[in-house]
Amino acid sequence: MRFFRLTVFYIHVKIYDSLEEINYNKNRIISVGSFDGIHKGHKEILNLLSEEAAKSEMSSLLITFYPHPQVVIQNPNKDSIRILTDKNEKIRILASLGIDEVLFIPFTKDFSMMSPSDFIKDLLFDKIGFSKIIIGYDHLFGNERSGDYNQLLNFGKDLGFSIQRIAALEADNIVISSTSIRKMLSENRLQEANYMLGQRYEVSGKVIAGQQLGRTIGFPTANVLPPNPNKLLPGNGVYLVGVIIGNEKFYGMANIGTRPTVSSDGSPLLEVNIFDFDKDIYEQTIRVEFYRYIREEEKFDSLDKLKAQIEKDKTNCKNLIQMFL
Repeated sequence: MRFFRLTVFYIHVKIYDSLEEINYNKNRIISVGSFDGIHKGHKEILNLLSEEAAKSEMSSLLITFYPHPQVVIQNPNKDSIRILTDKNEKIRILASLGIDEVLFIPFTKDFSMMSPSDFIKDLLFDKIGFSKIIIGYDHLFGNERSGDYNQLLNFGKDLGFSIQRIAALEADNIVISSTSIRKMLSENRLQEANYMLGQRYEVSGKVIAGQQLGRTIGFPTANVLPPNPNKLLPGNGVYLVGVIIGNEKFYGMANIGTRPTVSSDGSPLLEVNIFDFDKDIYEQTIRVEFYRYIREEEKFDSLDKLKAQIEKDKTNCKNLIQMFL
């Protein structure tokens, strides 16, 4: 077990990285799920979890999984999933919501074979302990997601715990979900995605050395490498971003793409030009918050034309910053 301290809010949350670390405690109210992105729908559940636990003088516990189940159980008919929040990003957001405890169950193929009964009765109820469970409208559990709400009601009657199910949350007649947010981000629909998230989409990662071409044309960039290879980068293009380095926040512009003007191996890259900043941050981990989509990625005939366009992008971004202060 470890503790995570959120500096801004001075909130502590207990983090368990395995089942062996957590002790049995029946005086818990729990919720279970992947909670990728921790969007507005998730927050409805988590805010209720926190409120109900405080009212009942119990502990609020979120049980989630790492890696994301769909990373481990890959559907051969679908593209590999891209996650919205890696483990550390998820912990930071959860701490801000006042959750007391978070258990990350290591998700494996063997674990995925657990029956609904074994999962609810043997694992959650007998080993971890709880008196109430709060779930989303579409919650499924156990081997091949074969456990549903009706089964959960039967388990509750047999074992003596209560269940509360939260209805779907919609925005513009679209159910808020991790899947819909992934689609919006990939299609450069950043404002819609951020609205559904209830926060700005962010990518955290280490600053790594690049070709340093940006420096030669007056726009040095930090190349950001997320620690999780399954992390979703928004669709290719130029963005206004906020950059958090330690406890300081800066603004800048980011480019996501293959850099067609200067050649590339075809892999998407996240490069950030931080405005009015000249410190060496190689090997540091920074957070990039995406504020506004500016334009699509383009291929230019020369570096001079590229530089001229970047100048326009910078002016555009700086004019937009006032909207977010």
